[in-house]
Amino acid sequence: MSKINLKKANYAGWQDAHWIEYGSLTLILVPQVGGRIMGLRWQDRDLYWVNQNLAGKPLNVNQIPNPSVNKVSKGFLLWGGDKTWLAPQNRWNKELPFLDLDSGSYELAILEHSASQMAIAMTSPVCRETGVQITRTVEIGVAENVWTVTHKIKGNYQASWLGFFNLTHCCRLA
Repeated sequence: MSKINLKKANYAGWQDAHWIEYGSLTLILVPQVGGRIMGLRWQDRDLYWVNQNLAGKPLNVNQIPNPSVNKVSKGFLLWGGDKTWLAPQNRWNKELPFLDLDSGSYELAILEHSASQMAIAMTSPVCRETGVQITRTVEIGVAENVWTVTHKIKGNYQASWLGFFNLTHCCRLA
């Protein structure tokens, strides 16, 4: 069985991306933009789609006051990668994702790192639109080339309608 390696390196212009390498699998975490797994490589082939027009260009959501109104000027920022998707969409303000959760910078914490186990949590800021906070925990090591993502939502929110799921943007393979 392979050893799990962790390194920080550039990925598609994202500085300080966290690369988790395990056998033929590489996961590339970019907490700077919505706590995403921005890259998935299998045998050195990229499988996740990344919007090259936004690659390496984080958005400082803290500089945007009143995001429920002012996010309209940014439009729908389709970053790519793998993320937590809040549903139902018909409850979104201005038909745009919640800015702090979708485009904000998440805090990254290494929970476990050994030759055979890795767990990394990425935690969002408290969303100014919903009052919720998301933590995505990526774990690898149960079996080679297998990983899990656990999503947790907490907060003082009045959004009993709120649900979530994992959304992945994959490359179109020829």
